[in-house]
Amino acid sequence: MADSVTLCAHELLANVDRHTGSPHCTITLRHRPDGVRVTVTDTNTDPPTSREPDEDAESGRGLALINGVAEHFGTVIRRDSKDVWAEILTSRPAALA
Repeated sequence: MADSVTLCAHELLANVDRHTGSPHCTITLRHRPDGVRVTVTDTNTDPPTSREPDEDAESGRGLALINGVAEHFGTVIRRDSKDVWAEILTSRPAALA
């Protein structure tokens, strides 16, 4: 689970740096009974968008990676900020493992 949490945290933070222009962000890791929720808050209110990168592209796969390891992920838009979050479970359901 630690690798999945680390991957999600890294990708969410990289997206802030590459795509938002936000001068700062906050990361929160919250322990839950069934896993961990990673949330990154920034001051840009545009939601993240998935891309279809060329196979030779060096970026553009972050949300697909998060989708592959997180049970759920999403975005909460506020007037002057947004949260992008991912929930990683301690054990994935058998159908997803």
